[in-house]
Amino acid sequence: MNLAYYARCQTISVSMQELRDIELIAELDSHVLPFDAEVSEAVVKAQSSGDSVMDTVFQPLVEKCDILFFRALPDGRITAGVAREIQFARELSLPVLELPSGVIRRTMNVAETREYLRESGEG
Repeated sequence: MNLAYYARCQTISVSMQELRDIELIAELDSHVLPFDAEVSEAVVKAQSSGDSVMDTVFQPLVEKCDILFFRALPDGRITAGVAREIQFARELSLPVLELPSGVIRRTMNVAETREYLRESGEG
């Protein structure tokens, strides 16, 4: 089983969406690294000492993991913190997967495909 880092905007934390995402990640044979009291304490300590929370807390957590899953905002944008976590994972050559993948939402039916091909001059 892979150890997974789950990057998401703070507004998703402790929400039904977060629970659904963690369940999906588990179905993909990965265990999400928990953001427990120890992590919360490290964040407070870094903030109070003026250290970069990203560099002193979250980067080392990403480094412990085998894979990174992330969720963008509903409009598709990615917050600065999540983008940094993705960057850390890419620098480590970790797989980075977006939730949801969007395949179902972006899949065209036959009529839509034919219309697209006509409009693009291919059909």
